[in-house]
Amino acid sequence: MSRTEKAVRRCPALLLILSAAMTGAVLIWPILAPLEWVSLVPMGAVLLWLITAEGKNGKPLSLGRMYSFGFLYCVVFQAIVYHWFFYLYPLEFTGMSPVSAAVVVAMACFGLGLLHGAIFAAAFPLIGLVCRSPICRRLPALRIPLIAAVWCIFEWMQTQTWIGVPWGRLPLGQVRCLPVIQTASLLGSYLITFLLLTVNLLIASALLEPITAGRRLTAALLVFGINFAAGSGLFLLDEAVAAERETITVSATQGNISSSVKWSGEAMAETLQAYVILTREAAAQGAELVVWPESTIPYTLHKYPWMVEYIEALAAENGVTLLVGCFTASPEGIMNSVVAVTPDEGVDGSIYSKRHLVPFGEYLPMANFVRAVCPPLAQLQMAEGGDLAAGKNAVLHNAAGMKVGSLICFDSIYEVLTLDSVRQGAEVLAISTNDSWFSDSAALRQHHGQAVLRAVETRRSVIRAANTGISSVITPRGTVLGELEPLTQGQITAEVECNSRLTLYTQVGNLLIWLCMAGTALCLGSYLASWFRRWNRKGIDTAPPA
Repeated sequence: MSRTEKAVRRCPALLLILSAAMTGAVLIWPILAPLEWVSLVPMGAVLLWLITAEGKNGKPLSLGRMYSFGFLYCVVFQAIVYHWFFYLYPLEFTGMSPVSAAVVVAMACFGLGLLHGAIFAAAFPLIGLVCRSPICRRLPALRIPLIAAVWCIFEWMQTQTWIGVPWGRLPLGQVRCLPVIQTASLLGSYLITFLLLTVNLLIASALLEPITAGRRLTAALLVFGINFAAGSGLFLLDEAVAAERETITVSATQGNISSSVKWSGEAMAETLQAYVILTREAAAQGAELVVWPESTIPYTLHKYPWMVEYIEALAAENGVTLLVGCFTASPEGIMNSVVAVTPDEGVDGSIYSKRHLVPFGEYLPMANFVRAVCPPLAQLQMAEGGDLAAGKNAVLHNAAGMKVGSLICFDSIYEVLTLDSVRQGAEVLAISTNDSWFSDSAALRQHHGQAVLRAVETRRSVIRAANTGISSVITPRGTVLGELEPLTQGQITAEVECNSRLTLYTQVGNLLIWLCMAGTALCLGSYLASWFRRWNRKGIDTAPPA
């Protein structure tokens, strides 16, 4: 028995907590990116031990115990990732009391962590079933890729339904290491997750089995090296063809007007004045497209004809196309939208409305239950008239002859929405967001990291305009051309590439997830078939004589 296995047997819980803490730290501080290639080793060692460990009765460890270990890991990890919820207190912009605000913040931090932990923890017993299947018993080398596959499936599940929030996915820890994430253009950021798990598990298995450590460590090095080399090649290849692409000069504006004041009537004049100045500065630097943040105008725009005329005059005067964050009215209800205002046509009719609304902020899921159990949560809605209506489709804006696909805030963390916009023909992506709720916490950088991943996955330039930061301009390779620090006012103007070609990932979508599901289902099916045969044989052996 190796020293590592002895340590795992003695204190598996401590190793899981250590692993969750290190991995969570990488997502908070992406500068620690290299750490993520080993931070999952303690967790991987526990997982590999759980698969083969036996209890006092000589039988494999129960699935319930595996779930409890998974729950411990996930809750610690989620608590670290979501610690920034405390920065929202005291939620002054909602008008709720300090006590109600404390309840909401606590439920957001611990409640969301517990909910996601309870779901993701199911990956551990599922891994146990898959790795104990006859297929894995015959081919033990499949265990590591299958564990990585199950992990990817559960990361993907975090994008499903209103409960799912893919905020803490592993690739976010690598957004500062651009050669590593370039292969996301082939099979999406889930490929980065798969590779991270594979390398960590290979190192963990080497520590558990010193006899074969050399081969496993070599394999881990090869997986990392091949991805790094392939990513470097893809980066250089895309950089080489960048000169052949058409360009457009764009600007991301940041007025630094917080949500705590922007909804007051007195703040509207200040807000408009700030963005008029920033727009003129951008136009003076040659900008053809100027992006304003989400809900820059926190009212239903067309209710105020004078405001429409004012913005149209601003666009015409400066010869720029404006993407203005505001609210719009539709037969379905009030929508959180981006309205395009061109210098020639004014409001041109291309209105994009947010497709993935924020639960409890923009609409209230399970409204009657929430109002009965936790009334303060119902006070978080900030839109006019209660629940907002969700947009249904991608919308393209025309700016200087280029097709611009809009995304709003939460939209940018769900890769399928970006894929939809690019498949519709978007050559550039514009993200309007309002992250002022997060103050200057790690949440700003985590959210910004999502934009970097979307740029690499689709090979599209991204213009990201945020009310109080982080606003930036990002190349199709994930390089940040410039960014504005949180809680500052300004604008970034830069020339960006326009790309109409589709990446492999844009064409095949989440094919990797379907392959992971197929492999998992195959092994799970073989396990269930084997169990049924054993159960049937036992029934025959113990049947009473005729």
